[in-house]
Amino acid sequence: MPNTSPDPLLGTALLALAVWSGCSADSRPSNTADASATPASGTAGSLMASGGATASGGATASGGTTASGGTTAVATAPVGGPVGYSTLVVDDVFGATRAGANITATTELDPATPYGVHGTGWDTWQRGWSPANTHATAVMRADHLELDPTNDKTIPGFIVSHFEMLPIATMSYYLEVRATTGRGAYGNGANTWPAIWLYAGNESTANDQESEIDIMETYADEVFGTSADADGLHTQYFTTTIHASPNHATTGGPFTNLTGAVDITTSANVYGCELTLVGGKVHWQIYFNGAVVRTATSDIAWTSSAPAILIGWNPGPSPYTPAVFQLEWVRVWSR
Repeated sequence: MPNTSPDPLLGTALLALAVWSGCSADSRPSNTADASATPASGTAGSLMASGGATASGGATASGGTTASGGTTAVATAPVGGPVGYSTLVVDDVFGATRAGANITATTELDPATPYGVHGTGWDTWQRGWSPANTHATAVMRADHLELDPTNDKTIPGFIVSHFEMLPIATMSYYLEVRATTGRGAYGNGANTWPAIWLYAGNESTANDQESEIDIMETYADEVFGTSADADGLHTQYFTTTIHASPNHATTGGPFTNLTGAVDITTSANVYGCELTLVGGKVHWQIYFNGAVVRTATSDIAWTSSAPAILIGWNPGPSPYTPAVFQLEWVRVWSR
């Protein structure tokens, strides 16, 4: 989703990206469901909270020990999603005392480790966007990493993986992220929302920054074809949006993915994204708790560098509570 409140303090860096998600600074969510993509294969009401749904025979993940960027025979199966993924290449579990966690303190963020297909670790800043020496507000809790939006719109509210994933003719990727999103808003001067997206990261030769997949974005004050809860908030959906060259244009969506009775802002759920190469273009599918909810009808002519995984908030204050993003784990498989 676009950020319509660019901060002049970001100067040319913000102009280059226009927004944290890279959308044009004068665009706005359509606030309506887009039916042009293939809908979920099952009813939204069948999707379970806390990653409990099983699709394609996946088993519920329970924790891992392999640091990101490694290549191991699969020991932790996907919650669901596509079949045939046998190699776990990223297995990052967050929590100070969580069983199997390999990232247990915020001092382990921003490591001096490689970037790229063998990249390991996470940054709390984004090259070309974050002002110098500003970092996301991150707090390590017992069983998750907490990411908080801030009142200062120049401070990032997200983390960026060193690992980068772009499918090639002989390799596909499947990503899963287990998280509780928290509640953000688009309007009322807030302009901050939780998201998971794929975009150019901090690798020194990263270029173009035209292509992007917004896997999950949600706004408690935006309708997108959903019904409000008792408090007047919209918490049972997320959107998926595609951007591509030229000019980082919105070429798909925003597509509304309904989550049935599941309030994603207060419950932990698993968000998945599969990337495969079809006819030289990137084909994508989006999953929620193991079940497919969105399939591309138009593939992406990816022109940017291989994307990193970005997780957290668009900077700015949220008028709603809870306004915390709770990240439990990130896993990527290849085949």
